[in-house]
Amino acid sequence: MLAERPAPIIVYDCGPVAGDWTGSIARLRSDSEDPCIVMAVGLLSEELWQDALSRKVYDVVSRVGHGSQLVATLQFAKKWRADRRSNDMRLPGMRKEYTTHSSEAHVCR
Repeated sequence: MLAERPAPIIVYDCGPVAGDWTGSIARLRSDSEDPCIVMAVGLLSEELWQDALSRKVYDVVSRVGHGSQLVATLQFAKKWRADRRSNDMRLPGMRKEYTTHSSEAHVCR
């Protein structure tokens, strides 16, 4: 489905029934042209947040109770993606590194 219509920003709901989130992230990355993935989780920890960032997830947010954080993260992701695409067009071969705009740590359990 994503190969037919690339999504610029993907929100992946990482819940207990999701299983191996790392495999799901790898598939999302391969099925879409350079996606910006935001993971939504139930339980937060530094360990998962760092692991997700190392797999080029844009950011990790709480699935419940923090709607304003999700909205802010999506707004930053949209701007980051637009800035990144603009830079890619101006300087072929040079890309910005992935960054995060959240100071919170998150975990999927």
